Amino acid sequence: MTTEDVVSSKPSTRSRARAAGYGLLGGVALLGLAGCAAGDTHIDGWWDNGDPILVPAKASLFEEDGTPKCDAPIAFGQVETRYRAYGETGGVVNAWLFEITNPETDPSTSKDEAERAKLEVLANSTKAMYELTFPAFDAKHGISGPDDMRKIKDEWRKHLPDLLTEGPATSYVKIDSQWLEGPEGRLTVRRADNPSLFIEENKINTSFNGVVNQYFIAQRQEDGKQFLLVRNKETGLSTLMSGDEDDIILDEDNELFIRYYIENESTGANPDASLTLVNDQCRPVDGNIAARYWVYDFELLDGTEAGPNVIE
Repeated sequence: MTTEDVVSSKPSTRSRARAAGYGLLGGVALLGLAGCAAGDTHIDGWWDNGDPILVPAKASLFEEDGTPKCDAPIAFGQVETRYRAYGETGGVVNAWLFEITNPETDPSTSKDEAERAKLEVLANSTKAMYELTFPAFDAKHGISGPDDMRKIKDEWRKHLPDLLTEGPATSYVKIDSQWLEGPEGRLTVRRADNPSLFIEENKINTSFNGVVNQYFIAQRQEDGKQFLLVRNKETGLSTLMSGDEDDIILDEDNELFIRYYIENESTGANPDASLTLVNDQCRPVDGNIAARYWVYDFELLDGTEAGPNVIE
């Protein structure tokens, strides 16, 4: 579980990294296109050094019934956007908003073949958006492929015309809530302010190690019981711990949901949209984090009202 990205307040470099794609050398751009043509990978974005990030296509990561293939490898052992909810190196929220605002510049306007190749990749924003969504999202919204994502993009663009026009993505995005659903029921999740004290007071059989782990508090909705949620930074493995129950290792039987509020303007005071992500909670594979975040649902809101508004 990669909840550290949820509470990050550092400016995102997603747009900057993505924009760096325009400066790619022709040969690198062709490498990216070849990856797309292969059918089993797509371009997830660009590193700040201009190299493309090729990741597994969504179709290769789920069974026909929508169950995650948790033994699916991470492309080239690299961290992909879907590994991160939202953070300084990009993430699903940043990628989704980037594609909403992506103008899809006509490749024929390019000055040379190298730029044309890059614009052809960037012009395919609906495919990039399709690669970010969970199968349950596709089923709910009648999405069978990238072309069906056009209506979603157009809806967002119409409703949030000023999105990302000034300042970093962090100026427009705020976390609303996060929770776990699984065999233990529903548990709300928040960062642990003083994990050492929580460990001591609850007589938990562990010791604080901030170098190796990250710590959160998970509270079960059914009875209010609180657990220490420990996440190993290296493997991504997460465990629920308490002083009177056996440790519970979080796996694909649990799902982590995170809801973000999106503002139309960087100075907005009321949410204009919500975006809910889900983490498939796949266990680490060969020491590599395999769990990924996906767009689970969204709602367009009336930014002047406290509650949701049906957008025609």
